[in-house]
Amino acid sequence: MSVSISGTTGLAGNVSPYLVTGSLSANTSVVGTMSGNLVGNVTGTVTGNLSGNASTAVLATSSLSANTAFTPAPGSQLGLQTCKAWVNFNGAATDTGTIVNSFTGTSISVTAGSNVGLWTISSNAIHVGGIYYITSIGGATNATLGGVNVSNGGSTSFNPAVGVQLTGLSGSTGYTIKLLAGPAISSQTIYGNSAASGFQYYVTGIRSAYNVQSITRNSTGNYTINFATPMNDAYYSISSGAGPASGDLQGAARNGPPTTTAINIATVTHDGTAFTDCSIVTAQIFGN
Repeated sequence: MSVSISGTTGLAGNVSPYLVTGSLSANTSVVGTMSGNLVGNVTGTVTGNLSGNASTAVLATSSLSANTAFTPAPGSQLGLQTCKAWVNFNGAATDTGTIVNSFTGTSISVTAGSNVGLWTISSNAIHVGGIYYITSIGGATNATLGGVNVSNGGSTSFNPAVGVQLTGLSGSTGYTIKLLAGPAISSQTIYGNSAASGFQYYVTGIRSAYNVQSITRNSTGNYTINFATPMNDAYYSISSGAGPASGDLQGAARNGPPTTTAINIATVTHDGTAFTDCSIVTAQIFGN
């Protein structure tokens, strides 16, 4: 027996063991448990659990909520094909995790209704992509810029949902920026004066990441990647790379035994003769 569901149909209860051969539209509401086979398209949002032959499913325009669980079919390798953690960070950001007084002559400007702005400072391309957290403005902590959270609540962990990200160069003395928490509510410009009475900030060095809480710079070319959620075991595989924004490629490799909570990597010059800080360091972790 087959059931075709479309339009704004609301279906409550359990559907089993029927075969759904039509399409579930974005307005279709299924409340309960659906077991059996689904043949067709899901164009709405899936917020529950998908089990069965998930390894053969093709997700196109559908979206899955953060707590959606895949249960692969027996023998499926879907879980092992999923990256458990990855990161892109700036190994040359030597002030990582340290609160810094903004220099005299620097300023950050945002405009009401926009999530982009301008940070005037001596420019250096290795910092593009970096996320900066403004910990205080005018001596006041838990700072907001244009009414938007940019402080990360004083935490030194990586948080891609708040802060100021440098998105590109603007001439020779500035960066274009993006407010990660959303558009500014009001226009505002803040100024640095090399003291806490100006504005203070810190940077994690991370440009983007998944399941990475922070990067610890132990010494030149030596970094610890700290996971937000521990690995199931320490027998995972890591792939990494490193280099400058331009010029000769350099290398990155695991440096010491891995643990379930962190992995240490080292970056070296292209000839392998010395440790060096690289402006672009990437790592991907796969495991059980």
